[in-house]
Amino acid sequence: MTVSRFTSFLISIATMFAVNGALAASNVKTNYTHPLSFEPNRGQADKQVDYLAHGAGYSLFLSRGEAVMAFKDAAPVRMRAVGANGSAPVEPLGAQASKSNYFIGNRPEKWHTNVANYAKVRYRDVYPGVDLIYYGNQRQVEYDFVVRPGAGAADILLDFEGAAKPTLERSGDLVMQTAGGELRWHKPVAYQEVSGKRQLVACDYTRKGEKLAFKLGAYDRTKPLVIDPVLVYSTYFGGSGNIALGYRVGDGANGVAVDPSGNAYVTGFAESADFPTKNPYQKGNNGFLINSNAFISKFDPKGNLIYSTYLGGSGFAGPDQSFVPDVGNAIAVDAKGNAYVTGSTGSQDFPLQNPFQNSNNASNENCIPCSTAFVTKLAPAGNALVFSTYLGGSGDGTGEGDGGLAISVDPSEKVYVTGFTGSRDFPLHNPFQSTWGNIFVTKFESTGQALVYSTYLGAAFEIVDGIAADKDGNAYVARGILVEKFDPAGTALLYSISYPAAISAIAVDVHGSVYITGTTTGGIPIKNAFQKELKNKKGNAFVAKFDPAGTTLVYSTYLGGSGNPNFGIGDGGTSIAVDSDGNAYVTGGTVSTDFPTKNAFQNTLKGSQNAFVTKIDSTDCALVYSSYLGGSTAAYSSSVAVDSHGNAYVTGTTGATDFPIKNAFQHENRCKGCTNAFVTKVSAK
Repeated sequence: MTVSRFTSFLISIATMFAVNGALAASNVKTNYTHPLSFEPNRGQADKQVDYLAHGAGYSLFLSRGEAVMAFKDAAPVRMRAVGANGSAPVEPLGAQASKSNYFIGNRPEKWHTNVANYAKVRYRDVYPGVDLIYYGNQRQVEYDFVVRPGAGAADILLDFEGAAKPTLERSGDLVMQTAGGELRWHKPVAYQEVSGKRQLVACDYTRKGEKLAFKLGAYDRTKPLVIDPVLVYSTYFGGSGNIALGYRVGDGANGVAVDPSGNAYVTGFAESADFPTKNPYQKGNNGFLINSNAFISKFDPKGNLIYSTYLGGSGFAGPDQSFVPDVGNAIAVDAKGNAYVTGSTGSQDFPLQNPFQNSNNASNENCIPCSTAFVTKLAPAGNALVFSTYLGGSGDGTGEGDGGLAISVDPSEKVYVTGFTGSRDFPLHNPFQSTWGNIFVTKFESTGQALVYSTYLGAAFEIVDGIAADKDGNAYVARGILVEKFDPAGTALLYSISYPAAISAIAVDVHGSVYITGTTTGGIPIKNAFQKELKNKKGNAFVAKFDPAGTTLVYSTYLGGSGNPNFGIGDGGTSIAVDSDGNAYVTGGTVSTDFPTKNAFQNTLKGSQNAFVTKIDSTDCALVYSSYLGGSTAAYSSSVAVDSHGNAYVTGTTGATDFPIKNAFQHENRCKGCTNAFVTKVSAK
């Protein structure tokens, strides 16, 4: 969360609750989706409650100076601000499009419909000069104490009531065990900028008898406190490679997604026979000789491996038994923890379950060799397929087949896939465009066995770069220089935006605003930019945002350095994500020693090419942080995701032996002379 520029400092506390029970108010019928929504009390709760929210496994009730988490089968947990202003003004922030409806009993006068939803709730002056703001997303609740100039944090005193008293861990986290799970308040980390340099401000919980307060180090009360980006974990991930044909090939990651609990899901390709597995659906690499299989892996919020599995067949394609590898190119995850993966396969024996299409149609004399797309839904435990299907035609007769490149899932678990196709017989259904084009866009019903629509898009030699879906079922497709929005049925083009650059990725926020990134050699429109000039004619990254109507450019900026004269490439963005506040997170690659950095955990370029990760403020297109990420051998960043706390998850491929690691699952690159994947979590707390 970006710190307001008028504040003296901000104490930000992230609360995570891992719940096993059901909702406390199980008879409530609401239509809330991400992010966590706060509702004014219109009679659906006790009259002492000002605002309430419904998470996964609990209900949250807010009143002046108190927050209560209520559970169906466990005692409630109360957090009380001791001595708080009992008449503190309260205001909602960030109106959302969603509404909540309550139909309790058979008396219509007791029903409550069209109850407004908000992203945040602010209590002003709970202590003199101190505001309290609540926000969050599903299982995770967050709150900030905002201390204005001239005020201090000494008055803040917290009391907790529940089945047990909270304990302070060595890490500085505050933890309470409940019958439903673990409630955790993360240790805040903050700093101030003094004379252009970062000055850390110590902030810890401290006990005052049975209650808790904050212990702060020295700070300048005339300057704002800024959230510090730090590595939560960063790890290699891969095996020792494959030397079957006399040279070594390794492993790499292409996509990352994150669920509401902060678990990270990664997909990519594994050449290694000893790629790390745990609780796998498929234990071994079925690829023959140099053929890779896809992999799907899940990490918990601390970077521990929950599951990891191969996914693929033998890689044989066509009557001449040519070799075409199986690769996971993109991943998405739903609120339940089901992982959705798309990619390409040459295998005639790819794992299938409840398939829409049960054969690889590219394995014939018309396509020697070529691939077909696959779409797979993996259960939360990682050891079972919910559905897995081929998706493609017979190829174009010259070796060009089909492949999935991007995937998204909406709140109703409908699945959106896009990719490339050379097939004139690609499966179509209710198509927007029935004549062949080099791109396909397909929307599956939640079962994976039926299509909502499937269409060609574009013409020959076109490239598709990304797809995103909003809560209403609209699909947003990035292809070439175009951003296009399709209605839920896929039959109407709602708008088309032309942007003069090579778009590589797209994201959509909760309001329907669209964010894009990619690479440009100049000529993009500049608006509200933090970097107004192209620094390298070989290319810089760019970042742009459009309003929900697609008619207004909110901001557009270059992002890059002056390059390296020894390399004929520049800097470029490969992936973009957006949080519930509209902050954009961008990753990509840079060869520049002067790439824009701010509050970086790695300040310098190491080697010829590093990844980068950059956070851009939602209000004024300013850099919140920007950092290199890599070692002395090239690192390629392919994908970024963000959770409700503003933690960024970056994945890609590196050959470095000195890639930055922290709290690592795997401490070294196991493929000497070739590549492993990497997975990195960056926190702004």
